[in-house]
Amino acid sequence: MALETTGWIPPSQRDDAQKRLTAEFHERIGLFRHRAARLGAQPERVLMHEVEIEATGKLLPRVKQLTGSCVGAGAARARSLAVCGDIVARGSRESAKLSFPFISYGIGRRIAGMGGRGDGSFGAAQAEAEAKFGTLPIDHQKMQAPTHRNGWVFWSERLEYDWSWPSKWPIPERELAEECSKYVTESVSRLDSVDDLKEALAQKRGCTIACGYIPTNRPAVKGDLLIDSFTGRGGHQQCVSAYWDHPTLGLHFAIDNQWDDVHGHCPTLHPLGVTGTYWVAASRIDKIFKSGDSEFYAFSSTGDFSLDPIDHGDLGIR
Repeated sequence: MALETTGWIPPSQRDDAQKRLTAEFHERIGLFRHRAARLGAQPERVLMHEVEIEATGKLLPRVKQLTGSCVGAGAARARSLAVCGDIVARGSRESAKLSFPFISYGIGRRIAGMGGRGDGSFGAAQAEAEAKFGTLPIDHQKMQAPTHRNGWVFWSERLEYDWSWPSKWPIPERELAEECSKYVTESVSRLDSVDDLKEALAQKRGCTIACGYIPTNRPAVKGDLLIDSFTGRGGHQQCVSAYWDHPTLGLHFAIDNQWDDVHGHCPTLHPLGVTGTYWVAASRIDKIFKSGDSEFYAFSSTGDFSLDPIDHGDLGIR
């Protein structure tokens, strides 16, 4: 797959109806900092990959996108990490599994008014689809099994396109709606600053990033991190999976991409089995926030953003 395969529509390129949809959605969900009580002191480092292993005993498979389906694939990764965070931090009894990314992607494209099979969507429409319609785990009996390879899963370009428009789905929407409603992302909130992104990760939320920049595919190892300048051009949605207030390199965020193992290996993450992930300086993320032409969301599947103490003793979680 060419690295130019991206599919996120920035706010500046949306039509009037799409802009209204985005504004109304943001009004309903609110800002993360207005909904979530803040932690006390934040950890120096939060790796959602470690949370994933604590919740499931292993890393979940990562989706490799084959078309311009990044909005669906990035959200699926964030939802999976949100479930893991809810298990570890909030005592959820859900089963953490990778969700099939293209059900909510198709619904989101319809919400976005995309008009038929094809590529592309945007974060607000996708997040609304995750919250309203839901999805299914990839091992659900109604779903076509993916190909597994080196910790990644993928289907085919044709299948991605088949699921990109609900009226053309291989399985009628009415036959999936009830089951999908069991796998909704119950809480979505908007992030609009580096501080809030860091706080959301400290609270072990699943987070998405969508903007007009992509990795250069020339990240460099610096100390413990595999760092990219994040200056390539192309609309793309991914998942923010970690932060590290590094003692010598400063604050950086890890981004899980959907392009397979193409970026090189991070000295911190690769020993855990993580591939397809790179780090970006907080100063770069801050510029993207301030540009206004981006979308960042925090996902939770517990139904709220409360921080009530949870006794994890009976779950074997420490």
